[in-house]
Amino acid sequence: MRHDWLFLTPATRFGDHALLALRWLTGAFLVWEMWFNISNPATMARVVDYFAANGFAWPHFFGPLSAWAQFLIGIALILGLATRWAGLALAFNFVVGMVMVHLDDTFRQQWPALALLFTGLLLAAWGGGRYALDARMNWPPLLLSRLERLRDVALLALRLVTGTFLVHGVWDNITSAERMREFADFLAAHGFAWPHLMAPLSVYAQLFIGIALIAGLATRWIGLLLAFNFVIAVTMVHWEQGFRDWWPAIVLVAFGFLFATIGAGRYAADNLLERRTAT
Repeated sequence: MRHDWLFLTPATRFGDHALLALRWLTGAFLVWEMWFNISNPATMARVVDYFAANGFAWPHFFGPLSAWAQFLIGIALILGLATRWAGLALAFNFVVGMVMVHLDDTFRQQWPALALLFTGLLLAAWGGGRYALDARMNWPPLLLSRLERLRDVALLALRLVTGTFLVHGVWDNITSAERMREFADFLAAHGFAWPHLMAPLSVYAQLFIGIALIAGLATRWIGLLLAFNFVIAVTMVHWEQGFRDWWPAIVLVAFGFLFATIGAGRYAADNLLERRTAT
């Protein structure tokens, strides 16, 4: 007997909308961030200094190259043009960034770059979806269509990194009463009602969401909860901040929408349960 209420099937007809939203969000973020670098010589000079300070060879070459590469990747993602190549380029760019810049950072500090890295891997495997220029062009096999075989692996990787980040992000609140009080004060400062109730509710909800994503359990429902939770965070906490400060939270909204519409993939508890309930 099937339990469609558990798996929210069929819902993948909205998967192309989720890919579109993720492409637009990621592309807009890259274009927005890099435009200030490539349009202002003084800002580009700071990029060069940043590369030099982090041990890059030829910073006067690689600084502008990285800025222009990210800008062009962003445009390609917005258009859905050569999306798989753009995804690979995005992932490669932030693998280098993780190794050269963020390796000693905390998980929370690494998250903005990790989200871009794993978004790149997912788009390399899934492509741009129906609402992309790629879907309207007869591209040759050079555009990596064989990467479709790795779709389930890409979903697994994104679930694992997102779930681990959520669990890691709230673990100190769970294990420390003082940290939980600090979080309640944070919610109160941002206008949340009943902060001493909402703090543990939010913390344990994120813990539950993170564990469920790692396991791939009830992933579509969990995706909806993830998106809802961080829509509230963006609205209540980040609304008056810049795009860079929005990114760590709003990308979780996009990931939640993606999981809700595409599901967990083959390597998930959902897949095992769905096969059992189908018999």
